[in-house]
Amino acid sequence: MAFTEVFRPPRFVRALRRWRGKARLRKELHAKESGLSTVVYWDRYRHLSKSELFAVAGEFGWHYPEQRIVPEGWALDFVR
Repeated sequence: MAFTEVFRPPRFVRALRRWRGKARLRKELHAKESGLSTVVYWDRYRHLSKSELFAVAGEFGWHYPEQRIVPEGWALDFVR
């Protein structure tokens, strides 16, 4: 068994973290619903895969054009 498998959180814990991350992202994107562009810092949603993050953003009409590394973290730019 690999070292990372031994110390990895149980599956239900990882699922709960993903669920909470999606809920937090939905709340953040809903609050920015009136704008034409927004930035989401992937570091804040590290339990979500990139495809999960894009799927949640797509629910609110956001499209992903680019990403960049900034002092605040890994920024994913979204536009309408």
